[in-house]
Amino acid sequence: MRTTNVSKLRGAEASRVFELLKAGSDEPIAVLSSSEIIGYLVSSAAWDALGAEIKRLKAQSRELYEDLLQAAEDQPSEPFENIEDLIADLNAAV
Repeated sequence: MRTTNVSKLRGAEASRVFELLKAGSDEPIAVLSSSEIIGYLVSSAAWDALGAEIKRLKAQSRELYEDLLQAAEDQPSEPFENIEDLIADLNAAV
């Protein structure tokens, strides 16, 4: 991963970093202060791609949840005569 110091984000170093970002670099650039990462710079294309991926994953998760909920609702509900039967069924499912 590329890095740059926050104090160098002026002048020639800033121009180099911004050119990398404008070129659509897929790799984030870590911004350091006293050898500690304080943030990341990413290209707008990478940011948009990450946003689209998060949106896709949320939709996929929602769809999976709804499918599981529907499957649970479709299962017939049978009362258990006693708690031992319930425990035995749960243990058998594992």
